Amino acid sequence: MTKAAIRQLVRSSAKCPVILRMNNGRSVRIAHPDFVMFPATEAQEFVVSQPSQPYRFEIIDMTQVTSAEVDRKG
Repeated sequence: MTKAAIRQLVRSSAKCPVILRMNNGRSVRIAHPDFVMFPATEAQEFVVSQPSQPYRFEIIDMTQVTSAEVDRKG
């Protein structure tokens, strides 16, 4: 997966969360495009915040993302 592909998926699915699958078996939920921040640089990391837990965020390394899918169940 590329950062551009994830950014496009998140933008195009604004009404549904996006689930990122990591290479260690974990999954990270992006609830809404407002809760993910992609740097303007070529960095391989981006930030996901969790609205259900104030002040909690994760720095995601692109090299650990194996797939991304839209969670149509919401």
